[in-house]
Amino acid sequence: MKHKNVFLLLAFVPLFLMAQTKDYNYYYTSGNDLLQKGNWKEALAMFDSALLFQPKSSNAYIGRGGAKVYSDLFEEGLKDYDTAILYAEKKDKLSFYRKKENALESEKLRNYYYFDQKLAIYNEAMAAFPDSASAYSDRSFLYYFKGKYEEALDDAKKSMKICHTVDGYSILALAMAKTGDYSEKRIRSEYDKCIEEFPNDAASYFNRGVYFDGKRKSLMKNHPNSEQNKEMLDLQEKSLLDFSKAVSLNPNESIYQSFYCRLKVNSNKFSSDEILKDYQSWIDHCPTSRQPYSERAMYYASLKRWEDAIVDIDSSTKDIKSPLAILYKANFKDLSGNYTPEDILKDLDKAAALKAEKGFVVFNDEMYKRLKAKYGK
Repeated sequence: MKHKNVFLLLAFVPLFLMAQTKDYNYYYTSGNDLLQKGNWKEALAMFDSALLFQPKSSNAYIGRGGAKVYSDLFEEGLKDYDTAILYAEKKDKLSFYRKKENALESEKLRNYYYFDQKLAIYNEAMAAFPDSASAYSDRSFLYYFKGKYEEALDDAKKSMKICHTVDGYSILALAMAKTGDYSEKRIRSEYDKCIEEFPNDAASYFNRGVYFDGKRKSLMKNHPNSEQNKEMLDLQEKSLLDFSKAVSLNPNESIYQSFYCRLKVNSNKFSSDEILKDYQSWIDHCPTSRQPYSERAMYYASLKRWEDAIVDIDSSTKDIKSPLAILYKANFKDLSGNYTPEDILKDLDKAAALKAEKGFVVFNDEMYKRLKAKYGK
């Protein structure tokens, strides 16, 4: 009988070991994967389980905070960010302050700006890191987007006095441009100096490319009928070169790829095959990003390749419920002429239901009303 009991115990060991594989790393990794896919509630449950294994894990609190914020548990999410900051090692604290500020940024869509709360976060960060150039540049960006350009310039200068950084150069040039006290040559020199100092940093070139592109758009706005204006074309070429360099240095950054592809589309200088090759390169380098599919869908639509546009819209919404994307899919189906009214109406009803479920979201009411009037019963 004793030997039989030992045999039974050994028989259950594999099951026991299998159960033990679901440790902190399993739940934390699963939570992050679900967070990336937009499955907020499932992610929240995974981070809850991760914290049972490591109750003082700052990373798990950050993940759970994000899941709560996106699940409309905003205040609870902020508390998790505060707990993460409390438990974090000093080297991670500043990045966690940024994550908390980003949460407030996303909330502005529903509750305007939260400027005072965000300012309080950065004031707290700067009290903890009085010699941090990043803390000053972060607060400088906050002042800048609030329209407090003198304060932004002051913080940018303090940031650069402590240490030269790519972000420091960027916000310094942006704030200088807004105050109106500096020449274009002086502003441009900050972008050039940044590239000289950080020649292998993709952001150096990207920031200057954005500057050139902004100047081009300003000229187009003031001279809408002068598309072949030599200065515009020169700025377009300069920004294309900078975006191209940024992409070559860091092809895995989706925003660099986005600006590069958009500018190539608007330049009328490249063939559709060349542009589509760049979109595919973007997808290959950023396989988890849905943005390239969304933007390529719109490019396909401009070529009237409706079926390709529909396929990309579906790829852009994989695991994510987007009422606007579903609405665009209905529009592409309408334009293709290959779908039944019932099929299009089904997409319209789904888009409307998701909009109602999510509350305030970006939507095209005019497009919806037009299609609903055409296909609604």
